[in-house]
This record gives sequence, structure tokens and C-alpha cells, in this order.
Amino acid sequence: MNAPDISNADFAALLELVKSRFYAWHLKELRPERDRRVGELNQQRLRTGKWAVHLFQIYSELLECEVRERIALYAGVARESGSSEMLSKRRIEEFRQRIMTTVGHGGFEGPH
Repeated sequence: MNAPDISNADFAALLELVKSRFYAWHLKELRPERDRRVGELNQQRLRTGKWAVHLFQIYSELLECEVRERIALYAGVARESGSSEMLSKRRIEEFRQRIMTTVGHGGFEGPH
């Protein structure tokens, strides 16, 4: 027997839970890591071009880490809520669109 569809409001509430957990993780783990790595890079006193390349690498790696964490948090909320529909093709596509929209902001979507 299939689980009933969750409403758009319920789905939005679950996404807010994912967002809240992501924000907490971002503040506690990712931001300090980013600050540490950028601080170490700045201490190297590299030429601007080389510094920019290394900075791009740092941000690129951390963005990938952010996306992986968001996906893990989404899957965790889906499991906790017992909502198999969150893993449906349609809901995954909605979540993917949300992630892609926020990538332009460095992967971080702060509180509204």
C-alpha cells in the first residue's frame, strides 16, 4: 500500500526543517572550516592570481560539501518523517531546484 501524498504545506514545512538543520550545520562546522582555510591561505602571502586560484578551490570544495550535507539532511528528514513521498521523483526535483537556486548564493540560504 502506498503512503498518502503529503500536502505542499507539509512538504514546505519539512523543507524548512532541512533548511534549519543545514543552517545550524553551516554555522557550526562549515563556516569555521572556511574561515580557517581562508586564514591559512592569506598567511601564505601569494600573488593575487595564485591566491585567487587557491581561494576558488577552497570555495569549490566547500560548496560540494554543502550540497552533500543538504542531500544527507533531506534524506534524514524523509526517514524521520516517514514520508516516502519526499523521495518521489517530483519532490526530489523540487528539492534539486531549491539547491540549484541557492548555489548562486554560495550554497547558503540564510533565514528569511
